[in-house]
Amino acid sequence: PLGGPPPAEVRRRLRLVASAACGGAAGGAGGGGGAGGTVAVLDVGCGDGAALPYLCEAGADAARYAGLDLSSRMLRAARASHPGVRFEQGSFLTAAAAAPPAQYDAVLFNGALQFFGDQR
Repeated sequence: PLGGPPPAEVRRRLRLVASAACGGAAGGAGGGGGAGGTVAVLDVGCGDGAALPYLCEAGADAARYAGLDLSSRMLRAARASHPGVRFEQGSFLTAAAAAPPAQYDAVLFNGALQFFGDQR
């Protein structure tokens, strides 16, 4: 990740978020666990991909993961840290219209929802 590994508290929180995303989608705490996961994840606002290792640890399948972000700088960092993993530039609303999120078991908005306008 950009600037090195996250601090211990951030790692703890990322593990909790990943466990909730993958455990809920896989029907049990921790999902498939470790390598060879089965959970498909759309990571909206993926940034530098910092959540990916924690998602995979919790049961996500890196081959069925898609990171989505508006920042080309963050996506360059994500691609450098996680070669071969799918990272795309764009907005969630545009991406959802093109390919509905139904193809994913979990849609993660870790640190992204505050950037969406009020839809009331």
